[in-house]
Order: sequence, then structure tokens, then C-alpha cells
Amino acid sequence: MPQLHLILHGKVQGVGLRIASQMKAQTLNLTGFARNLNSDSVEILASGDRKNLEKFLSWIKQLASTKIKSIEEEWKKKGKNFFKFNVF
Repeated sequence: MPQLHLILHGKVQGVGLRIASQMKAQTLNLTGFARNLNSDSVEILASGDRKNLEKFLSWIKQLASTKIKSIEEEWKKKGKNFFKFNVF
């Protein structure tokens, strides 16, 4: 199952980004997680259908103008399987 790994930089902690990511991921049937990093960044790892991962990334990029300064993006052909999308 394809995976999308993101590190989001900017004003991304304490603004509801992880919960919003979880809700969006659930609507797209994606699994994985979102968590804060010590560097004041947010890490997101999402697994699922490639088309839905692309929709998720597009949604994240729409937030870039208001909260996110930069996005580190890595695509993987397959990775660990998750049962749901968690927030840590």
C-alpha cells in the first residue's frame, strides 16, 4: 500500500492541524498518524490508495498559505500497515 510521509514546518502546532488531518484522512479512507515533533513541526504518515493520498496532499498544500511555511514530502511504494489514522 502506498505511503506519503510529510514533515510540515511553520505555525503548525497548537492550531488543530493534527485533528483536521485525521478528519480529512478518515474521509479519504487513509490510515497512519499525525504527531508533533520537538522541532515545532508536524509529522504525518498516511497510507492508502494513491489517488486519495494525492487528494490529501493537495488539501495539505491548500493550508500552506495560512499555516505551513514548507513541506518535506516523501512517497513510498509500500510501508507499515495501520488500522486507522491516529493523532499523537
